[in-house]
Amino acid sequence: MMDSLEGLSCQKVFALAFDDAAEGVCVPLSAMAAGTTPGINFSSNMDPSSREACRHACGALAHLGILSENPAVYFYVPSYIRKVTGPSIGLAAALAVMRMHGIVENEAPIWATGEVTPFGSVLPVGGMKIKLSNPLIKRGKIFIPQGYEAPPGLDVRAVKNIEEVRQCVPSPF
Repeated sequence: MMDSLEGLSCQKVFALAFDDAAEGVCVPLSAMAAGTTPGINFSSNMDPSSREACRHACGALAHLGILSENPAVYFYVPSYIRKVTGPSIGLAAALAVMRMHGIVENEAPIWATGEVTPFGSVLPVGGMKIKLSNPLIKRGKIFIPQGYEAPPGLDVRAVKNIEEVRQCVPSPF
């Protein structure tokens, strides 16, 4: 389990998700170009529901014209995270892909949780109190679905869709 950001200075997108022990974890999530053959691939420590959440994120980005219909993407979660479960990873997946394509740019970490529909809406997820109490998230922007109260002192943005997230993160253009 990750207990500091030390050694992760290049990592910029984190999912606030759950592992297979139902513990709230900060999951470093990378999206990488996967060659020229279209397809969405995953590291082995992502369960079927988190893989589906990543597919929905890519579908939403395609629906919004941000990503091609058939992307070549590999989603990677470090092996020290035993297993990522649930749809909470969706919003972070969308941000990781936008970062990979240079659509968003960030220096400080971005923390995100929320299920993403194939049309770009951000839906509520469980365990928000646990996710928002993680001490690592004190630095950087935090994106959560609308309808949740955030603890004071955090830079939290409650969003209803991916387009709102895109407007809150700097773009190199």
